[in-house]
Amino acid sequence: MHRGRLAADQAAVAVHRGRLAADQAAVAVHRGRLAADQAALLAALVAGGPVPAGFDTAGVRAASAALAAKRARLAQRAAAARA
Repeated sequence: MHRGRLAADQAAVAVHRGRLAADQAAVAVHRGRLAADQAALLAALVAGGPVPAGFDTAGVRAASAALAAKRARLAQRAAAARA
C-alpha cells in the first residue's frame, strides 16, 4: 500500500519538476525580451535610436531632449567647477 503511494508521489513530483523547468524556461525567455526592450528604449532616450513599438514617439523624443539638456547643464557645471 505504501509503495504504491510512494510511487504516485514520486510521479507527481516528477511532473511538477517538469512544469517548473518549463516555467523557468519561459521566464528566461521573457527576461531576455524585457532586456532587449529596455535596451531599445534606452537607445531611443540617450542615443537617438528608433522609438520601440508601443511607445509614444513624441513622448520619448521629448524625454530624450530633456535628458540631453540635463546632461549639457551638468557638463557646463562640471567644466565651470574645473576652471
